Amino acid sequence: MITITQQQALNTHGVLVVDNFLDITLADRLFDLFSKTDDFELITQEKEEHYRTVIKNDVVSLPNEEEIYKAQFRKSESLADTPPLREFMLAVKKIANELMEENIKYYTRPLCYKMTAGDHLRIHRDLYAGEFGFTYYLTKNWKWDWGGIVNYYMRQEKTMVPILPQYNRVVIRNEAVELEHYVSPVADFALQTRNSINGWGS
Repeated sequence: MITITQQQALNTHGVLVVDNFLDITLADRLFDLFSKTDDFELITQEKEEHYRTVIKNDVVSLPNEEEIYKAQFRKSESLADTPPLREFMLAVKKIANELMEENIKYYTRPLCYKMTAGDHLRIHRDLYAGEFGFTYYLTKNWKWDWGGIVNYYMRQEKTMVPILPQYNRVVIRNEAVELEHYVSPVADFALQTRNSINGWGS
């Protein structure tokens, strides 16, 4: 059950962390699917105009207009069509209906990502994809120094807030709040892959 405090946190800061999001049986089924799937395709992105057009800001500690947006990660197309993913999306839609003031009617296809050594995402925003966003983690016993840490820039406090990709944790985002964030590079000594399910609604 979502509390008023959680609702206020999402509306004010744009981010809400919910641990033990799914029944552990479903979480483990999703984890097994990620472990057994071998169709993760390497995706690399490089956008020279990103910080001139999509993200323009006056914060000295964020990328300036001369910098290039870059990202690297791995994505599976087949996982999104499996029964456990459909069950997962029912849970996502339920919490979206509880949290969002406006009814979320449309959802993107869930994006199943795996990140290994060197994978990363530079500072970006996701409002273009929908006003409701989520990232669900399927990594067991992740360590802080393995990298792959998502960091959210809190404009009111003028600081970055890191969130560990903890197993069965979902991070809900109100994308209408200006919410710059990035994922730090995964270290080459990380003992696991960083697995996540991502998506948006509008």
